[in-house]
Amino acid sequence: MYTKRQEAWVNKPAVPSLIDADVANWWEDGIYAAHQGLAALAVRAADYGVVGDGVADDTTAFTAALAAAASGSRALHIGATTVKLMTPVTVPAGVTIVGGSLGGTILAGAANSTLLTMSTGSGLQDVTVDAAGLVSSHTVHINSVDEVRMERVTVANAANGVELRGTSTWTQIIGCDFVGCTTGIRVREFADHTLIDRCRFPSWVERAIYLYGVAGDGGSVPASAPSNVRISRNYIGPHAPGGTVRQPIQCTGADAYLFRNISIVDNDVKCLGTSDANPTTPGSADGISLHRARGFVISGNRVTGSGDVGITVARQCIGGTVSDNVIDAPDSVGLCIGSADSTYVKGITVRGNVVFGANQNRQNDGVTRAKSGILLVEAIGCLVDGNIVIDDQAAPTTNYGLTWRNVTDLTVGDNRYIGMTVADTYREGTNSGVRWSSAPRRVVKTADTTRNNTATVADDPHLTGLTLSPGGVYRLSSRLIYNATTTADIGIKWSVPSGTTMDWTTDSPVPTTTSPNGSIQATSQTVGSTATIGGTGVSTVGHPEGIITVGSTPGTLTMQWAQGTAEASNATLSAGSWIEIVRVA
Repeated sequence: MYTKRQEAWVNKPAVPSLIDADVANWWEDGIYAAHQGLAALAVRAADYGVVGDGVADDTTAFTAALAAAASGSRALHIGATTVKLMTPVTVPAGVTIVGGSLGGTILAGAANSTLLTMSTGSGLQDVTVDAAGLVSSHTVHINSVDEVRMERVTVANAANGVELRGTSTWTQIIGCDFVGCTTGIRVREFADHTLIDRCRFPSWVERAIYLYGVAGDGGSVPASAPSNVRISRNYIGPHAPGGTVRQPIQCTGADAYLFRNISIVDNDVKCLGTSDANPTTPGSADGISLHRARGFVISGNRVTGSGDVGITVARQCIGGTVSDNVIDAPDSVGLCIGSADSTYVKGITVRGNVVFGANQNRQNDGVTRAKSGILLVEAIGCLVDGNIVIDDQAAPTTNYGLTWRNVTDLTVGDNRYIGMTVADTYREGTNSGVRWSSAPRRVVKTADTTRNNTATVADDPHLTGLTLSPGGVYRLSSRLIYNATTTADIGIKWSVPSGTTMDWTTDSPVPTTTSPNGSIQATSQTVGSTATIGGTGVSTVGHPEGIITVGSTPGTLTMQWAQGTAEASNATLSAGSWIEIVRVA
């Protein structure tokens, strides 16, 4: 897919499918090459009187050096020095500040609202920007400018590390570290086409990455929200003490103006493993939280030890995919789609995710529906398919694999639930249009099985192991290739969990028939009966089918069989025979 400027990217992320063609082109071209080899062509800060000892005020000399770099559209090279700034500085258009081989530092020396304000085409490369706890608003401010690039930058000790806002476009923040920031990166208003890739947030207080929109006031302040944002391959470590929010990745839009085309992919989010409600050592809330977005992808992320939900998609989110994420030991739910105060959450696909050990419930305050691997609340037209909820802890905590509450038009596909303490599924409230669309599950005989002189049914060694979930209704179908004499015939019985009922028919030749083309019997059978199908002395095909209704006990379906009448002859069930179930309700 990518053919241009391959040298500019290492392990370049794939373009998310929901991002439009313009964004795809941008991802392909980038603006990386514009900042290559800058140090060799740079203006040297020391030539303009920058002392760089971290003590002297370098503001005036540094500003002069920036102006010189701007006059020739060149970079400013500060080397491995510490430039102390007593007042805010604007980086001119087209100028990139470059550190030395060992990096350089720009240090706040006095209390100010901002430290660096970026201009169109400006950048930072291989430097540390240290707010020193003095900058009250934004250490790096990007406001209504284009094509700002930050690469291998450390932003430290800040209220907000980077503030991206206004109508800013094509911003790239790549391979940067955010240390000791209340919020690492904040993206707001109409910021468009933003890439946050391969960054690290080893310590933060309230948010590592924060996207938010505003509702507007109906007059001079319009409703707004960022669009076309890719948050990819970042590492977010546990938060530092303090704060009141504690959200690793939080995206909160506005009802009046939804996020558009948000991609949150391949991030590693590690939380403290304590409850958000813990008054002593509170953990983070949701590991990844997305509200009010239209057209989004949350995929390939790893979320560990969240203090509430692993991944939440709620409050008016529309038309997105949550796929292939791994969530381990969340305090409540692994994946939550919707919320009690959502007006609607529509058209969300939840597929291929794995949830381990949900419902840690560290404060012992969880409600029933929060004790699940996956939860849907007030959601419309969603699909949940191909997910795995597993609890292999010594003392399992996951009550339910999948829970839904007040949902409409929910399609439940072929999910797997392993180690649930109560049941695979649970429902609350008023639900409508819930349907099952499971892929057929089939077992096939791989070798012949022969039984002689016995009418005592026993498990077939191959036609076994199909999982039946509590409360499930399944359609049974089969094809049995067999050979038995007209005297012996074949007797069939089904092994199912306690409390399961069956209405089934052999749909096979009647007993003692002499022809494989004879009468077919369709008499209704029950779960405990052994029904006989006719042997004809030649290879014959039978078609047992029916409906299985599972009670409260899970288990497996196994076909049992023997001769219908014991006879000293071989009755054979041949390789290629199969049984199949599909969940229908």
